[in-house]
Amino acid sequence: MKLSLPTILIAAASLSGCFPYATTYVHLDVENIERKHEICRQYGAPAMASFESNGVRSEFNLNPSKATYDKVAGFTITAAQNVVLSMPDDRVRVTIEGRAEPVIARIVSTSAKRSANVQLIAERARPGNQRYRFDLMDLPPLSSRGTLELPAIYADGIALQVPTLTFERRGFVGILPLNC
Repeated sequence: MKLSLPTILIAAASLSGCFPYATTYVHLDVENIERKHEICRQYGAPAMASFESNGVRSEFNLNPSKATYDKVAGFTITAAQNVVLSMPDDRVRVTIEGRAEPVIARIVSTSAKRSANVQLIAERARPGNQRYRFDLMDLPPLSSRGTLELPAIYADGIALQVPTLTFERRGFVGILPLNC
């Protein structure tokens, strides 16, 4: 029995535990950014971006997918347990090429509540670092280039350097492991 080249390639990829993967994703860019991949943090499109300011780490993903378990676009903030975080405004400003007006999207916390003085209080206290998750609601499809302006975020009363993120949809082709 003679096998065709595509059959041999598919069999070889299956035996190696890898498969080809193609998708589009929202590419984020900002100064001093660290890129993270959406699958196993090593593979897939570099759809996540993080940066640090005054010891507080922020991680963004505007490309929700099953691979990341995020159902909506959003961001997380990780800070030491003794750091007091506050975010007076709960909206982001999204400017998209081709749209006349910017979009104002709501920020909804899925892991913290806001006190009367806009301090963020983690719902589940853990030893060490606290992680706060925020979802961006009412965000339009991000199919064009644009910018995302976050509200001011304070750590122990000091404003964090929160840069404006630029984004654009890009294509990605890669090889992913099955055992991720």
